[in-house]
Amino acid sequence: MSLVDALNEESAARKGPPCSLIAILAALDSISAAHGVSVTAVSLAWLAAQPTVATPIASARVVEQLPDLLQMTGLELSPSELDELSAVSV
Repeated sequence: MSLVDALNEESAARKGPPCSLIAILAALDSISAAHGVSVTAVSLAWLAAQPTVATPIASARVVEQLPDLLQMTGLELSPSELDELSAVSV
């Protein structure tokens, strides 16, 4: 089950999160699937591409979280992907 599906399922049981959150998660889910990486990696790659960010700071509490964080290295999002993420996160 994708992140968006899980969120939509949970939202159906109650009022749910704002539509903007669903749009952000849908964009992250779609882009991460296209690259075969985690949503975490896409989030960090988008953040690293922002002109006002010197470097994103990410940390793992447990060793099992490291692979998701390390997928960000070498991940280059296209201009259209960056624009899509920027548009939904306003």
